[in-house]
Amino acid sequence: MTIGLNIYIFLNFGELVLPLILTAIIFFSDFADGWLARRYNLVTKFGQGFDAFADILYVVTSYAVLGGYHILPFVGLVAVLFKFIEFLVTSTIMSARGNPRTFLVFDPLGKVVGILFYITPIAAYALHQTLTSQGHAAHMAIGISLAIVVCMALLSSWKRIGMCMKVTSQQPAS
Repeated sequence: MTIGLNIYIFLNFGELVLPLILTAIIFFSDFADGWLARRYNLVTKFGQGFDAFADILYVVTSYAVLGGYHILPFVGLVAVLFKFIEFLVTSTIMSARGNPRTFLVFDPLGKVVGILFYITPIAAYALHQTLTSQGHAAHMAIGISLAIVVCMALLSSWKRIGMCMKVTSQQPAS
């Protein structure tokens, strides 16, 4: 659905209803999948990895398409990619010394950042489309919001790297 959504936005730029519906379906299915897996104790490393891949695919393709229309700045895409790589690396380090069943280690601030990175594309697109007559205001709101999220991402990365340094200095690898 992610690919279909972004192709649709690319080919029908300006249309808002169908992208909102498709995004709602993407968000709901992502939430429901994770909830059901946790609820029925069906969490697997493959499932975690596939979910992370689907999430990053949605975010990266959405940022790229909207960046092409100058709705989201390129720095947003760079921040998303940096945070995702940092998340994978620090999760690998922390999970090697923790629960072997899971390989993705979440932190509270990082979860909030992930959610904000996830909702930013559709929120920015909707804001841009509804405030077309006030383009500068829409771009400023999007830019300020993204700057705040990037600062939060950097703080989360700082904390995660610190946790990795603490974990690796205290415990021998299993």
